[in-house]
Amino acid sequence: MLMTARGEPDGWPVSHPKSELAEDIEAMVEAITTSLISNYGEAIAGLWLKGSAVKPWGSPIDYVPEISDVDIHYRPREEQGSELYDLHTAVRVHAEIARQFEKARPRALHTPRPQLVSLPHVEQLAGYIPSPPGTVRTLFGEAPSRVHIDPKAVIAADSRNLIEAGDPRVLEKEIVDLVERPGHYLFTGLRNLNWRLSPVASRALSVLGIDYDVAWSVNRTNAIELLRENGQDELATYYSSYYLAAWEFFLSKWKDGDAGRSAFSAAVRALRLGAELGRSRLGL
Repeated sequence: MLMTARGEPDGWPVSHPKSELAEDIEAMVEAITTSLISNYGEAIAGLWLKGSAVKPWGSPIDYVPEISDVDIHYRPREEQGSELYDLHTAVRVHAEIARQFEKARPRALHTPRPQLVSLPHVEQLAGYIPSPPGTVRTLFGEAPSRVHIDPKAVIAADSRNLIEAGDPRVLEKEIVDLVERPGHYLFTGLRNLNWRLSPVASRALSVLGIDYDVAWSVNRTNAIELLRENGQDELATYYSSYYLAAWEFFLSKWKDGDAGRSAFSAAVRALRLGAELGRSRLGL
């Protein structure tokens, strides 16, 4: 049992110590960093690790194996970025990463799921706001510098992003598609919602007036405490319930349909509540 009736964390799974999971992540990050630099060399200007893999883990909701992403942002050099699209090199890099990871962690508890993100692409998105420097680990290249943040602009952007993440058309499509995902196929549905749900707590805190450095630096365990302190008990419950039910789904090797459905339902409800909060902040 990973959660209480209120959807609060109730201890780390004994079968998956967080120290072992963290070592799995470190091995994957090292394998990716080494392989990318050795194969692409001058085509990459920088690599940075972000997200839940960097923040401290206070409870199981802070990292769910194979559901949580290991976010690695990269910046290609403009004059050589085309090398990153070479099929032969990409296949070789993929194989190298697998070999290096398996060699480093032959008894890994899980295979961390890396997500490589082009930083220039993200920077072009409307409402993009960089992560606080303290939540970023430089793997290669220059460390990120602090930039001026306009509090009003942050609140407006986070409000809009909450609304977009909970877009009824997207959620309705995922709900309809649920019926074609029996058994372990439900994992796909959770993955489709996960990237939308993950930043909801930080965005909600920002919209509620919590300072940007706090809202975007705290882990999920602390985020749900802050949400409850700011009158968002229902959102906090559904948000944490998603990650805890996802843990149960993972521990069952993606066979526990009840856990998967509980995670899916909690994610949809949390996204809807986040969108409501965003609309109320913008007066919509």
